Amino acid sequence: MSNYFEDWKNESVDRQRLVVEESFILDVTEEIHAQMEQLGVSRAQLAERMGKSKAYVSQLLSGSRNMTLRSLADISFALELDAPKVVFERANASASNGDWTSSGNVIRMITRLNRAESIEPIESANDNDCWRAAL
Repeated sequence: MSNYFEDWKNESVDRQRLVVEESFILDVTEEIHAQMEQLGVSRAQLAERMGKSKAYVSQLLSGSRNMTLRSLADISFALELDAPKVVFERANASASNGDWTSSGNVIRMITRLNRAESIEPIESANDNDCWRAAL
């Protein structure tokens, strides 16, 4: 039995890119929500801390407004978090023809109290297999 979604996604590079984009957006917004919940911060409180309207914050977190790296940094600052550390992983280049995959995207936001945690170094298992970079 075929998987309709996988078949649809694999029909074009544009569809693969769209899936990666949407997965990344979902990962980021879910992490922001998790941090807000852990810190006990509501959308209204986040908006106040950012000096923005509650509608603006709601649009960012719902995906109806484009979240830029700058707005993500503003959210991190307002929540007193370090800048997000993003890990990108690439599938086996020969198997994927160099196409990006959505598996392995990791978004981590840590409180400023954990500044001692270091950023992972760049690792390479094999130049043709995979690479990982921590930003």
